[in-house]
This record gives sequence, C-alpha cells and structure tokens, in this order.
Amino acid sequence: MGQEPGKGESVRGIFNDIAEGYDSANRLMSLGRDARWRAIVAARCSLSPGSTVLDLCCGTAELSFALAAAAPGVRVTGLDFSSEMLSRAREKAASRGLESRITFVEADATVLPFPDASFDAATVGWGLRNVPDLGATLREMVRVTRPGGRVVSIDMGHPGLPLIAWVYWKFSSLFVPAVGSLVARNAPAYRYLHESSKAFIDQGELSRRFKDCGLTEIRIRNFMGGAVALVEGRKPLRA
Repeated sequence: MGQEPGKGESVRGIFNDIAEGYDSANRLMSLGRDARWRAIVAARCSLSPGSTVLDLCCGTAELSFALAAAAPGVRVTGLDFSSEMLSRAREKAASRGLESRITFVEADATVLPFPDASFDAATVGWGLRNVPDLGATLREMVRVTRPGGRVVSIDMGHPGLPLIAWVYWKFSSLFVPAVGSLVARNAPAYRYLHESSKAFIDQGELSRRFKDCGLTEIRIRNFMGGAVALVEGRKPLRA
C-alpha cells in the first residue's frame, strides 16, 4: 500500500461531512467500547507528567482527551486535515477547559510541520487507512518521536479465523452504513469507512511496516476477535 493520488481530498470531504455525528456513530459501532480502547492506547504511550504527544488524524479529539488524562500536565498536539473535525475538537476542548494543554493543527499527515524528535510519543486512532501514503505517514510519525518514545496505532483489524472474518465483514457491510444513515444521515460515507477497513492491511502486515520504519519492541493487541487492533513500537535510543 503506497501512495494513492487523489485520496486525500476525497477523504477530507467525507470527514468534513460526517463531523457532527461522528462521536455518536463511533460509540454505536463500537458497542460503547471505544472509550476503553482509547484509554489503553494512552496507557501504552507510557506518558509522564509534562510529556508531549502527537495525536495524528485526531478527528474530534476523543483520543487527544484520553492522552491528556494519562498523566498530569501532558501536552497534546492534535493534527487532522479535516477543518470540520477540528472545529468540533476545539469546541469540545474549550468546554472541558483543556485549551491550554491541547493544540490543534490542520495539516497533512504525510508531511508533518514539526522538527525531528518533537514529541515523547505519537498516536493515531482509526486514521492510517485514510492517509494517501501509509509509508510516508509512518516515517513522519517516527521522525517526530524522540528516541525511546512509542508510536501507537489503533484501527480496524482483520479477524484471524476465516469463518469469523466472513461473518464479521458481512455484518459490517450492513451495520456500518446503517449507522451512518441513522446517526449521520450519510450512508455513502460510512460505506466508505467499511470498505476502507476491509481493504486496509491486516495487523500483522502493519506491524511489519512499523519494523521497516525502524521501530523495535513491536507488539499487537487484538480486540473483538481481531476486528480492532492496537499496533505499537518503540523508537530506538540509537539509530
């Protein structure tokens, strides 16, 4: 999965369109488990008081909030290319009194506007399958992470057992667009989310991509039988 020309603009339009109902749809599609998964991602970052962390493809900032709560004084930079998602994120941060600890940036995930080794950790939640160049995005995440820091992704995965996989994808093809129609009034956008999940590489291949980018201590943790997967790695202290 290399560069996909034109993908960025089309995906940006989709996420701008579904920003308003995005949180409610996520809770419904995850059967209410998404908050717990985000808390696990935050815990895996091993953040200390005052740590800095990049939340790539931050959307409406639910993962950013989990990261900010991981330790006192953690400072989060949430980055996304969807202006509507970021507008929602800023409103929510203001309502929670977190404007001083969470900064939002509209930018391209494949060319991050930060110096090398800017953050103690970097995360991405349900975002890697939507970027136009997966390799470039992973390399950028590693570049801006300090040596010894963690890079953590959580996204849709692929169930390992063929029968479970068949049942899951069949159910998803009906359930996800139905949720999109009910909550966001946009079934086509959520049909894309289903299709992008099915087309995305599995968690084993993603872990190999992490290794190819120079990360070590690679770990996979599956949820819901592998339908959701956390993949993490550590940037070596020395090249």
